[in-house]
Amino acid sequence: MTRSRALKVLAVCIALPFATATIAQDLDSDLEALKAPSMPAATIIGTQINEVNRVRSMKALETALLNNFADADVGLKIPDNYAVEFQPFLLGRLKNYNYKEYLGDDQSLCESIWRNLAISVASTKNYPIKDSATDAIGFGVRTVLLQGELSAAVRTGFKAAVASLELGDGIKAGVKGSIDNTLLNDPAATLAQVKAAALTDLAQLSAVAALDTAARKSVVDAAVGLLDEFPDGMANTEYVEAYADLYDERIQSHLLADLKKAIDEVGTERYGLSIEFDGAAALNFPTNEIGYTYGPRYGAWLNIAYRLKKGEEGEEVARASEFILLARAINHNSDFYRRFDPPDTTFDRGLNVDLGLKYVLNKDRWSVELEWIQRFNRARETRLIDDVEYYRNVDNASSKFMLNLNYTVAKNVNISYNIGKDFDDVFDTGGNLISLLNLNVSFGGLDAKKVVGEK
Repeated sequence: MTRSRALKVLAVCIALPFATATIAQDLDSDLEALKAPSMPAATIIGTQINEVNRVRSMKALETALLNNFADADVGLKIPDNYAVEFQPFLLGRLKNYNYKEYLGDDQSLCESIWRNLAISVASTKNYPIKDSATDAIGFGVRTVLLQGELSAAVRTGFKAAVASLELGDGIKAGVKGSIDNTLLNDPAATLAQVKAAALTDLAQLSAVAALDTAARKSVVDAAVGLLDEFPDGMANTEYVEAYADLYDERIQSHLLADLKKAIDEVGTERYGLSIEFDGAAALNFPTNEIGYTYGPRYGAWLNIAYRLKKGEEGEEVARASEFILLARAINHNSDFYRRFDPPDTTFDRGLNVDLGLKYVLNKDRWSVELEWIQRFNRARETRLIDDVEYYRNVDNASSKFMLNLNYTVAKNVNISYNIGKDFDDVFDTGGNLISLLNLNVSFGGLDAKKVVGEK
């Protein structure tokens, strides 16, 4: 390879849009990434989850499902108070995806729905039937219909992080190409000669990166400086592989961390109006046997959020406060309740309609949520007396109050505590106190090879 050809290859490496690979592998998305997630799958089975896994790779999803739902002896098992959530768009290798689209400015409604779609599965061993507890699984989906506005500072930071990774990836390929080219022209070239040639080559090319001069120089100096860390006596035939390993360990890991932080901010630091759609269905095992199932209820709802902003025009940023309006409808399977309620009295629970308001305050690692929901329900009570069936409509209205405290312990680990009053169900007398400690864990990470592409 001639030096001029190597320079052309490096120029192409730097100029190519890096996000045709999966930048999104570790996106926390626009779905309340820094707070304990409120999963539709958990809501529909009426349980508070002790452990939540949010997976970001196919391998992590497979591990989560096998570890929690598979049993060598019985096959499928139902874990208690467990949930897993994943986003299909982010699990595979994204082809022809431009990273700039993640900013959301030009997304169509269909694109926004698909790219933000999250699927959740939750399970419990305490789904009530008569006086017993049974197994149940909830299946849920949620997605973003309308995203909030993104501040100029966050937008600029995201683009700078992407440009740094692009530049670094180009430099890695360029240094490796320069080493090969130098040794091709002079097989006996010393490390000093290799480094001098690399500096000359990169100085001509780094200017194409979308970064200011200081940022470009910082990445170039750090990348070329790795050559000084080669141990004495290393054969020059080992330079390329040694450089690639050092680059991944010392530079790419930091650039990926910066990009991850920028991605989080794009997903969470938005202000103004946003709308999220949720839907879910429950599957119950009345006899706790896998082969006998019923679908007791299903529902859909909207979360309409408004986050305050601060700052002068053109310099707005999101405030820590957010208000969320809930509108939800959950329908019950009449046949299920008639079959599994006491024989002399059955209740057709009918349709629940919920209206609620939530206030969210985010501060550093903490998130505090105050939630109020008013439920309206019309059920049908049926009694069989002397072989004659009698029925009446039973109206029920009840409120739910909740205080949620969330704390981000470490990367991908969140602890939350929920306390409050649950709905007063006209058919149940099991109490209405809610008090639960939750652990939320995310698995999978930003895959460098997919982000920058295979070289």
